[in-house]
Amino acid sequence: MASRMIHLAAGYCLAESIDPAQLQRFLLGSVMPDALPKTVSHRFRYFDGGRRKTYDLAGFRDRYRDRLGDGLYLGYYMHLVEDIVFRDHLYHRVGYVPTEEKLVQLHRDYTLLNPYLRERYGITEIPALPDDIADEPLVMGDIGAVGRFLEDMRRELTDDPQGEPVCYTKETAEQYIELAVGVCRNELAAFAGRGEHTDEHSFSWLRHN
Repeated sequence: MASRMIHLAAGYCLAESIDPAQLQRFLLGSVMPDALPKTVSHRFRYFDGGRRKTYDLAGFRDRYRDRLGDGLYLGYYMHLVEDIVFRDHLYHRVGYVPTEEKLVQLHRDYTLLNPYLRERYGITEIPALPDDIADEPLVMGDIGAVGRFLEDMRRELTDDPQGEPVCYTKETAEQYIELAVGVCRNELAAFAGRGEHTDEHSFSWLRHN
C-alpha cells in the first residue's frame, strides 16, 4: 500500500475538486484507513473460490451511498481507490518483487520521501479529528488509534531523514500520484453521472494471505 504521506499528497492534488467546506474531512478520510486494522479498514473482497483478492469498492459505495457527500467518507473511498492503483503500479509497472529485505527498504524509502513530498505538494498541516468523529462508523470505535496515527504524521512534518530512496524513488512516487489522482478524478466524474466507476476485479491479485 502507498504511504500515508503519499495518500495525503494525492488528497492535496484533489483538493480543487472538493467542496471547501468538506476539505479537512476529505483529507482526514484520505489517510484514515491506514490508522485502523487493515484487515477490516481496507474492505478486502475475495472471489474465484477465495483465490483472488481485491478491494470492495462497489460494496463501499453501496453501504455508504447516502454518506458519500461527506468528505470523510469520500476521502476514505478515494484511499481505497488509490491503494488498488498502487498495487498495480508497484508490481506491474515498477516491477517490484517483494522480499523481506525489499519490504524494509520500501518503508525506509517512504520515510526518506516525506520531506520531498511535503515540499512538492505543499503539505503544511495534518487534518485534525472533528469533535463528532466518535459517531462515525468508519472509526470502528477506536478514536485513540486514529489520534495517535495523526500525531505520528505531524512528527513527519518536521522530520528530516538523510539519504536517498532506493526502491521507491521521487520519480516513481510522482508517477504513481499522477496516475492515482487521474483514476480518482474519474471516480468523481462517475459519482456525478459521467462515466463508470473503477472495475475492482481488473485490479485483483492472487491471494497470498
